[in-house]
Amino acid sequence: MRVAVPCRLPEDQARARVEKCLAGLQEKYAGRISDVRIDWHGNSAGLSFMLLKPLPIRIVADLAVKPDEVTLEGNLPLIAWPFQAQIETLIGDQLRACLA
Repeated sequence: MRVAVPCRLPEDQARARVEKCLAGLQEKYAGRISDVRIDWHGNSAGLSFMLLKPLPIRIVADLAVKPDEVTLEGNLPLIAWPFQAQIETLIGDQLRACLA
């Protein structure tokens, strides 16, 4: 799975916005995701969360804030492959909203 969202913000501002959005995800989507964890190292982070619907699936990915885009890359469990497009769309939409 790979999601890339173009970003024209300076990297520090983009990272701050992503951090703020991630902090509010569990509350905003309490019935859909849980256990959001993020471990920043500079402008890159390890990210994991539980996607609760349609099936409970742990998503583990690498998040990177780059000069011209923010990317999220990870491997989905086999059981999640049928939902890959939905998961990528959900993540992409959230990133775009954060960076707008």
